[in-house]
Amino acid sequence: MKMRPAITVIGSGAVGSAWIDYFRKAGFPIASVWNSSSGVVYGSDSEHQDERNHSLPAGESDIGDLILITTPDSIIRSVAENLSTSDIDWSDKRVVHCSGSHPASVLLPLSQKGAATASMHPIQTFKKSDDSGRLKNIYISLQGDGSFVQQLKGIVEDLNSNPLILDEHQKKAVHISAVFASNYLVALLNTSDVILKENGVEEGVNILEPLIRQTLKNILERGTEFSLTGPISRGDTTTVQDHLENLAADEEKENLYKALGRVCLGIVKRQDSLTEEQLSELQRILE
Repeated sequence: MKMRPAITVIGSGAVGSAWIDYFRKAGFPIASVWNSSSGVVYGSDSEHQDERNHSLPAGESDIGDLILITTPDSIIRSVAENLSTSDIDWSDKRVVHCSGSHPASVLLPLSQKGAATASMHPIQTFKKSDDSGRLKNIYISLQGDGSFVQQLKGIVEDLNSNPLILDEHQKKAVHISAVFASNYLVALLNTSDVILKENGVEEGVNILEPLIRQTLKNILERGTEFSLTGPISRGDTTTVQDHLENLAADEEKENLYKALGRVCLGIVKRQDSLTEEQLSELQRILE
């Protein structure tokens, strides 16, 4: 049976902790785990062996064969630069970061020293308490050195997840899309929550749960193009105008309503379901 590589994880936050849990359960030896102030180096039985008072591996005894960098995106480049100046021989090392925003080339200082490099980004949201279950049955984007990406593909498939092999441009597009679908969805529902509570509906966004769930179900079953309902899809200019009048005292919410309304209008135009007069009037109202 092929020997599993020893694992080093640099950055033990939410994503790093989930990966550590996966590698432990899958039987990979954990060589070391590092955070912002110190490292813990393990023996072959994964019991605590030694502590380091520095935040990054400095020598061969500090590091495994497969290294995951799961630090904040803003410091991945500096981590790679610092590691490249260490006494470690990188010629037989494989280094992967888990950022959605950065390509594998952010690890250039290490690839120049002979390491195979890639990115492996779980398209999922994480919190600190999550275990490896959060990595299962999702899409995980892979980008970087071809043979290394194929090795990572095996890890993704072992999780019963879907490997998504991308180039740099596609990877950036996926991350932007994920920000819209996750982070901005939170912002949008927060806006709904605030509007409700400002008007005395203390249950807030909870009253919208059945609507939210059904909308997502429709999207996943039929696609976004065929899931739009509401006043813009019907060409109901009176209701749209009334909504904007109610939001007029809050410029931020009014502008958000108009911006999203114009996106909805674009969908409606592609459906060719409204008259030119209706489309023109909606366009005017939403400017």
